Amino acid sequence: MMLTEFLTLLSNPDTLSLTELARQAGYTPDEVAAGLEQLARMGYIERQEIGQACGVCSGGRHCDTCSVAGTAEPFPSWHLTEKGNQYLSKRKRAER
Repeated sequence: MMLTEFLTLLSNPDTLSLTELARQAGYTPDEVAAGLEQLARMGYIERQEIGQACGVCSGGRHCDTCSVAGTAEPFPSWHLTEKGNQYLSKRKRAER
């Protein structure tokens, strides 16, 4: 179930922080991080560094200043691969 939950959350076009993914999925951030790494190894998702997290943001979506260069470390974003999209499509068809 974790596989489908994570892929469904990641199919949302909004970028979510690790903390927000954990909150929405009902797992700890460490569990989510391990799950994301495993999904990446399995080829369902890929990690991309997408900008700077300013450190002001709480655990949700990042604020307008996050992309300001030099404010903090880049934060990761996870995106579905073709394999991940195909898996979700099959699951949705099976649920009908």
